[in-house]
Amino acid sequence: MDVTAESRRTASSRSILRTGILASGVFLLATLRITEFACGQAPLDDDFEGPKTTWQFTDADAPYQVEGHQRTAQNAHRGTGCELVQFSAGNGRFVHLSLDIPPAHVIAEFRPALWVRANRPGIELRARVVFPRAADDKGQPLTRLVRGTTYRKQGSWEALHVDDIPKLVEAVVRPMRAQYGSHIDVREAYVDRLLLNVYCGPGRTQVALDDLELPHLVPVEGQGNNPAGQRAAAIPTRRRVELVGSILIVDDHPFFPRIIEHQGESLNFLKQLGFNAVSVPTAPTDALLEEARRSGMWLVCRPPVLPKQEGDDGPPLFDGRFEPVLAWHLGQKLGTLELEPMRERVEQIHRADEQANRPITCDPADELAQYARMLGAEGILTLHRQVLGTTFELADFATWLHTRPRLGVPGMPAWATIETQYNKELTKQISLLSGGQAAEPVADFEQIRLLVQAALSAGVRGLVFASHSPLDAQDTATRARALALSLANLELKLIHDWIAAGNITATIAATVNTTNTAGENPGITGAIVQASHTRLLLPYWVGTGAQYVPDQLAGNLITFVVKGAPDDNSVYELTVGGLRSLPSERRVGGVHVKQNEFGLTSMILLTDQLAVGAATAQLWEAAPRAAKLQRDLAAYKFNYVSEIDRQLARLADRVLNAPMLFDQARKDLNEAERNLTLKDWPAACLSAQRAMRPLRLVERGHWEKAIASIRSPAASPLVASFGEIPHQWVLARKLENLSRSRSLLEQGDFESPRAAWEAGWRPYRHSQQGITTTSSFVQTEHVSGTSSLYLAVKPLDADVPPSLIETPPLWVETPPISADSGQWFRIHGWVKVPKAIEASLEGLMIFDTLGGPALAERIGKTEGWKEFTLYRAAPASGPFKLVIALTGIGDAWVDGVTIETLYASQSIRALSGTGRNPQPIQNKRQTLRLGTPPRFPN
Repeated sequence: MDVTAESRRTASSRSILRTGILASGVFLLATLRITEFACGQAPLDDDFEGPKTTWQFTDADAPYQVEGHQRTAQNAHRGTGCELVQFSAGNGRFVHLSLDIPPAHVIAEFRPALWVRANRPGIELRARVVFPRAADDKGQPLTRLVRGTTYRKQGSWEALHVDDIPKLVEAVVRPMRAQYGSHIDVREAYVDRLLLNVYCGPGRTQVALDDLELPHLVPVEGQGNNPAGQRAAAIPTRRRVELVGSILIVDDHPFFPRIIEHQGESLNFLKQLGFNAVSVPTAPTDALLEEARRSGMWLVCRPPVLPKQEGDDGPPLFDGRFEPVLAWHLGQKLGTLELEPMRERVEQIHRADEQANRPITCDPADELAQYARMLGAEGILTLHRQVLGTTFELADFATWLHTRPRLGVPGMPAWATIETQYNKELTKQISLLSGGQAAEPVADFEQIRLLVQAALSAGVRGLVFASHSPLDAQDTATRARALALSLANLELKLIHDWIAAGNITATIAATVNTTNTAGENPGITGAIVQASHTRLLLPYWVGTGAQYVPDQLAGNLITFVVKGAPDDNSVYELTVGGLRSLPSERRVGGVHVKQNEFGLTSMILLTDQLAVGAATAQLWEAAPRAAKLQRDLAAYKFNYVSEIDRQLARLADRVLNAPMLFDQARKDLNEAERNLTLKDWPAACLSAQRAMRPLRLVERGHWEKAIASIRSPAASPLVASFGEIPHQWVLARKLENLSRSRSLLEQGDFESPRAAWEAGWRPYRHSQQGITTTSSFVQTEHVSGTSSLYLAVKPLDADVPPSLIETPPLWVETPPISADSGQWFRIHGWVKVPKAIEASLEGLMIFDTLGGPALAERIGKTEGWKEFTLYRAAPASGPFKLVIALTGIGDAWVDGVTIETLYASQSIRALSGTGRNPQPIQNKRQTLRLGTPPRFPN
């Protein structure tokens, strides 16, 4: 019997059994951060039914003698047991019974209560408050007692409370500052102990205790139950990483990874930016493992290569050195060729990591179902696709993330990759077409926020932020990127407990009131994340082209209708600056939530006071930094947009109303600065967000002008982001003065199948179940000549067509075209797509191998024949091809395809990237193999 395999099956069975328990109770666990306490400490809420006493005599200023202390089944307040204490005391002021509790945030909702019955009145409930940032003469954190209510009903049960703890803390802070000075830091105070002053005067006192209640206790992360209230060790103790269903559990708590691709930065620096894990493309070195251990960061990395062992000893286990590893990553862009070798690798990892049993993740380019089954119960899919600066609409990103895992194992968790920089192929084309003058584009905060919100709306269980240059560089663009990611992480931390363990229950569209009309706006959707009785609504808005330059919503008063929300739920907008109550009303159909200001994204909480208390505690700590980050990002954007606008004013007309828009942004920035001075953090955040809205209108106006003359943003890489638009106007004027060669592409008119085959045209198909493909020359449709290229993908069963196609089933490649490094080309043609392509979001893809699929033109339904044009430059000398791919079910016609070189005049040689004028290049036929090509019919 294979003991290793059997143990994995047993572990998997345990995980499946636990999934049902987590589904009902994990949110409460995540919100309260309940930990296991040391022996002798009481759990949250105590009914005193067990045999062991939990309250202990601690300090006293009166002599006393304990005569009895036990649990008894007689005369309980509720249930069958209570704790009975009997003692005699002399003269004094207090005798304390104490109970250590989980260190709890000081919030108004936390109201400890204990039922007491005594033979004498005067017993008082107290709470100990610890000030971890303020030390006494011995270097220990200062503590103070705050008083609750006093027992009055002699001989009867009475509930004692400690109410309004924040107000009680304020009262003790004033004398502390008088004693230690006004500079004393009283932030992050927490309650760690309850005390009963059971002294009622000299003589014998008998006290019964029952039904301890700790409502809305929000534990402080990183604080343990130590008697002196000291801070916990800087490095957390890591015990276990486990995947339970789709939920990642770390040390018994749901965990949402915020991963950054590591580019050599200090892990402490990345932790300060809010990341809790880093991804490295290789096996970790001992130095990196030690740095991760010291900093408390997790690693997602390749497993080390294990030597083959002879005999029965088996492979060596991954020992304690690898404790900081959160998950093993098998690689990106995995396909058919890597599938079989990876199976053996996965089995080896399972055997070597049997004790820790860490999750395994990978990023398949295709064969996703095979990879998902290979990973099994410990598997996580990492999903990565290029969105920024591409024709793939950002609005489709959430749909792609939601539908792609359907190809694999149902319920398998997924992590989404979030781009923070544009892809390298696009960046190279920008450099070549601008003569090296354009800066490398990076994602702005709005785009990062939209990508994150779309990913969360798809139900992902973790985010991997892509980064191909260090975040600690000191150039302005990198510093702005670091600020944006830091703010994004703050927002993610606020909603951690929902996104780590909640479930997407619905996606709803908003209605928007514009000038005099109201109606559903498909551009504004909101996913509802539900955990227990709490709902988190994550609305976001993306107009067409947001992956290039986000637009600004034209309208106000957004309304969402949320079904099934409990009657006791209140509605708040959750921001890093604070909570803001939103108007709502319950009608037939659900709760109508109204938001009178909407930028691009929002976070709306429908909950009871429990989650409000938890969020308030986090906001209290995060708001000052968040407000400053918002202001800094808005100031950076103002300066950036102003500078680009000044450049564009010399090259093209200004955007209508630009001066007024800049004035409004300047006023909002000044208001944000004033609110920062007043320490009004929510108002500072709101003003900074408002400042960015008119700036978006300026950016979008310039972008729409730039693409108006080129029909599609795919035509030129220099409209991929706002910062490159000045270079696009320079390029457009140069193109007017360039000459074009004859077409270097033979048989692009598709008149003769045999001639096209002999010239080097090749169709390819990727066989998939349930479909059939056709590629032929037809005379029924054409732009010029007598025929065109026809591509078709049909379902074998028209009544049950495939709902999702993973890999393009049919594509055609041109003959190879020779290019010299830096040479410019114009690619042109016509296409017709009478109906939208089904079972795919890509439509008809047209791309060259100079820029790759990232720069593809994606064409959906057309009205008749549609023209396409691509301007490209060769990064290196060698052949390139044009690829026309039908990615889903449908029909497409292609005609009149040409590839021409652009002749640079003497005045623009340097801008071409070459030191000479490009010349027409005779086509050299070369064979590139890809699959099995079906012949064009004669």
